[in-house]
Amino acid sequence: MIEVLSESTPKARKDHDCMACEFILNNGVDGMGFTRTELRVISKARKNGWKILKGDVYMRQNNKFDGELYTFKAIPEIAEICFKYDLFDI
Repeated sequence: MIEVLSESTPKARKDHDCMACEFILNNGVDGMGFTRTELRVISKARKNGWKILKGDVYMRQNNKFDGELYTFKAIPEIAEICFKYDLFDI
């Protein structure tokens, strides 16, 4: 079980990989029933190389999973899509 230790929404000082994008890529876009707005968000993320770009606000969580600490960084809109469609649970 994942334990969220802290969460913030800082502005990126450099480019970062969007970890939530991995869940979109692993589950595919076809057949998920995404709205047009969600597809636009996914298309923008794809255009940006699935990265959080310098200057963008992003979601940052410090988490603990099976005793291991890690930092999760994601584009907030992509994370919302993943939560909505339970992509994090797959």
